[in-house]
Amino acid sequence: MTAIPNRERTKTILTLAAPVILEMILGMVVWIADTAMVGRLDAEALSAVGLGGQIFFSSVNVFASIGVGAAAIVARHIGAKNLERSSEAASHAFQIGLGLGIILFICSYFLFGNFFVLANAEEAVVALGSEYLKIISIAGIFMVPGSISSAMLRATGDTKTPMIGAIITNVINLIGDYVLIFGKWGFPRLEVAGAAIATAIGQILGFSYIMLTLFRGKGKIQYRPGKMTVGENQDLKQIWRFSFPALINELMISGGRLIYSFMVIGLGTLSFAANQIAVTAESLSFMPNFGFAVAATTLVGQNLGAGDREVAEEYGWASANLAAIVMGVTAIVFLFFPKVMAGLFTDEADVIELAGKCIRIGALEQIPMAYSMVLSGALKGAGDTKGPMYITIGSNWLYRLPASFLAIYILKLPVTYLWYVTAIQYVIETIFFAHRFKKGKWASIHIS
Repeated sequence: MTAIPNRERTKTILTLAAPVILEMILGMVVWIADTAMVGRLDAEALSAVGLGGQIFFSSVNVFASIGVGAAAIVARHIGAKNLERSSEAASHAFQIGLGLGIILFICSYFLFGNFFVLANAEEAVVALGSEYLKIISIAGIFMVPGSISSAMLRATGDTKTPMIGAIITNVINLIGDYVLIFGKWGFPRLEVAGAAIATAIGQILGFSYIMLTLFRGKGKIQYRPGKMTVGENQDLKQIWRFSFPALINELMISGGRLIYSFMVIGLGTLSFAANQIAVTAESLSFMPNFGFAVAATTLVGQNLGAGDREVAEEYGWASANLAAIVMGVTAIVFLFFPKVMAGLFTDEADVIELAGKCIRIGALEQIPMAYSMVLSGALKGAGDTKGPMYITIGSNWLYRLPASFLAIYILKLPVTYLWYVTAIQYVIETIFFAHRFKKGKWASIHIS
C-alpha cells in the first residue's frame, strides 16, 4: 500500500478525475437552478417534478449500471492493448443499453405515473407528475446507452468526452428551463411540461454527442454495427455476469434511500427540511469521490489488463488516499462552517440551526466515505462487482435501515442521530472494502 502517491501517479489520477468532478458540479448547479425555477411556479409543480425526476433518474441509474461491468471489460482490453476486443465488447454493451433504454421509455410513459397514486399525492400533483414522466420518457432511449457509453469512454481514459456531453446537456437544459417554463423569447409558457421538454432535449443532445463520438471512432474504442448481433453472445454473457450485481446493488440502494426518506418524513416537517438541506450539502462532497472512483476503476482495470497487478493495486490505494486528503478538507469546512452552508439553502433560522448540527456530524463521514467509494470503484475496475454489492447492500439493509428504524421509532431520537448512524455506516464499509481490496483476490478475475 502506497501511503502517499508520487507526483507522476498523482498527475495521472487527477487528469482522469478532474473532468468527472467538473461534470458532476455542472449537473449539481443545473439541478439547483432547475429546482429554483420550478419552485417559482407552485408547490404542486415542485412536488411533481421532484418526485417524477427522482423516479425517472433513479431508474436510469439502475439500468445504466450495466456500464459498470462493461467498463471493467473495456479497461482490461485497453490495458492489454487489444483495441479490437475492446471495441467489440463496447458495441455489445451499447446493444444491451439500447434495449434497456427502450424498456425504460415504455415504463416511464405507461407505468411510472402510478407511483404518484401510490404515494397518495394530491390530484394536481398526480396529473402534473404523469405528464412530466410521459414527456421525459423519450430521453430514456438515449440516456441509458449514453450513460453506458460514458462509462466505457472513461474506462479507456477519456473523461473529457463525457464532460463535453455533460456541458451540452446542462447548458441546453438550463436555457430551455428558463425559456419554456416561463415563456420567454417568444416561446409559450409551458411550466412543468416546459421543464420536462428542456430536460429531455438536453439529455438527448448531450448523450447523442457521446454516442456519435463512439460511432465515428475518434478514440480507443469504436461502435461497430456489424458486431451488434445476438449470435455473438460471449460479450453479452460476460457483460451481464459483471453488471448484474451492480444492477442489483443500485436497485437496492435506491430502494433503501426511498425507505429512509419515508422514515425521516415521520419526524416532522422541520426535521425533514433540515435533513434535506444537510443531504444536499453532503451530495456536494460526493463529487470529488466519484471522480477519484472513476480514476481507480480505469487505472486498476487497465493495469490488470497490462499484466501489472502491483501497479494496479498501487493506483487503487493512491486514488483512495488522494480522495481522503480532499475529503479531509471538506470535513474541516463541515465542522467549522455548518450554519454557513445551511444558510445557502434557506433563511429560516430553526431549519439552519438543525441542518447545521447535521452537517457538523457529517464531517465524521467524509474521510471514510472517500475510502468506501474509491475502493469500491477499484474493485469494480478489476471486475469484482459482487464484493461491492454484498458490502453496500449489507451496510444499508442490515445496518443503516434497522439502526435508523431503532433511532426513530423505538428510541424516539432526533434527526441528528441518523447522521451518526450514517457516519458509522461509512466506517463499516471502509473496513470491508479495504479488507477485500487488500486480500487481492480481485487480481485473479478472468476477463476474455
